[in-house]
Amino acid sequence: MSLTGLIPTDVSINAAIAICAIAFVSGTARGFSGFGSALIFMPLASSIAAPRLVAALLLIIDFVAAAPLIPTCRSGPTS
Repeated sequence: MSLTGLIPTDVSINAAIAICAIAFVSGTARGFSGFGSALIFMPLASSIAAPRLVAALLLIIDFVAAAPLIPTCRSGPTS
């Protein structure tokens, strides 16, 4: 299986690369401020691809970005 099979057929390779760049910029903004990735990612990526696809991508990106925080939450606060 090739990785190009994961990209929907209506999204070109150039659009996928642009969406990845937008995700990087919005993730960097979230890293500095702790919020706001959706405010950057959704409008810019929706101008390239379908909003339903972009919303699903944002959910996946946010779940993956928040996954490392789960062990910390389960152990409780440390003082």
